[in-house]
Amino acid sequence: MIVSVAIIAKNAEKDIFECLNSAKIMTDDVVVVLDSTSVDKTEQIAKKWGAKVFEHVFENFSQQKNLAASYCRRDWVFSLDADERISKKLANEILSLNDKPEISGYLIPRDNYIFGKRIKHSNWGSKDDTHLWLYRKSKGKWVNDVHEEVVVKGVVAKLAGSKIHFNYSSVTQFMDKLNDYTTREIKSQNPIYDFVRRYVWHLGFLDGWHGLFLGYLMMVYHLVVWVKLWQKKNIS
Repeated sequence: MIVSVAIIAKNAEKDIFECLNSAKIMTDDVVVVLDSTSVDKTEQIAKKWGAKVFEHVFENFSQQKNLAASYCRRDWVFSLDADERISKKLANEILSLNDKPEISGYLIPRDNYIFGKRIKHSNWGSKDDTHLWLYRKSKGKWVNDVHEEVVVKGVVAKLAGSKIHFNYSSVTQFMDKLNDYTTREIKSQNPIYDFVRRYVWHLGFLDGWHGLFLGYLMMVYHLVVWVKLWQKKNIS
């Protein structure tokens, strides 16, 4: 099975080189779509590395990922963000796959590192954070402006290897992204319920202080979504 890797990136000069290096284990077709408002050296690094680089004004995550996939040469596409890595175990597993016509995509677990620690619970563990990241371009399409996902026609299988996500490195970075994501969010969830769900039901307390802080920050996230949706409905 021959695979292309599609990466979306914006102001990712600290991550893009290692991201690309992890992708080269698996393919010689690496595509990077850059938001045209990037102001750092992401584009120069990616081009020097040898990736195909395209620019496009960012509208939403699904559009960027569908566009990146459209530039790929192969029908099988592995979707990657700049702050993610393909583990050697996962790359070798994908390289050993046979191209079965009935299969349209593969679910892949993701290991999240947040504030410098691998999170195993709190609804951020690999068991909970398993999604379709390897799919046939001809059978799949990204949907949703934020919290995007691939919808495919056909059978979906699952792989054992994980991809690695160096998520939020600091609370400051979390809060910076919070404002953008909550503006794009179109539905709200009870903030208290979300905290209990993550910290109790998903065993966030086993992640120590990280689990407590993540539960609290995600509660704030959903509270902000609530307020923004209320404001949009009652003031605009």
